[in-house]
Amino acid sequence: MRAKRIPFRALWLWELYAVLIYAALLFLIYTFLVPFTWLWTLLVSLFSGLYLLAALLYLPFLYLGIRYEVDQEKIQFEIGIFHRRKTILFRRNLIVVELFRTPLSLIFGLSSLRCSGPGGVLVLWYLSKKEALRLREELTTRRRLKPVAEMAVRNETNASH
Repeated sequence: MRAKRIPFRALWLWELYAVLIYAALLFLIYTFLVPFTWLWTLLVSLFSGLYLLAALLYLPFLYLGIRYEVDQEKIQFEIGIFHRRKTILFRRNLIVVELFRTPLSLIFGLSSLRCSGPGGVLVLWYLSKKEALRLREELTTRRRLKPVAEMAVRNETNASH
């Protein structure tokens, strides 16, 4: 299977997070410092420059550096601009596959998938809702994973006999 990218909407979500953080920092500067002093000017300039670098350069390049792949043997997630970090979780080791959404990701129609097993935890961030549901179904049906509640009830009935 070929490596896939996360949806472009994820970049817009990151940009929204960057705007919210920038606005919060400017609010704090305007609230606690006397306007138009040398310290105020320095902090506003510094945070404005950092915001522009992050929003216009770092986040788009980070978006281009994210790839994921799900095949018959493993789930692989790769991220990075200068230094690539690759996380691999073998499907035979899967224990829990969990779908979750943050409040802002709901607005953009994005979901995240957390896969846990003895090899660690792998999170596929900001997939489209349809793709996340499809992957969750694919990963749980082939392994015949059962919900945790069913397993707990079965263990209690076996212990009582």
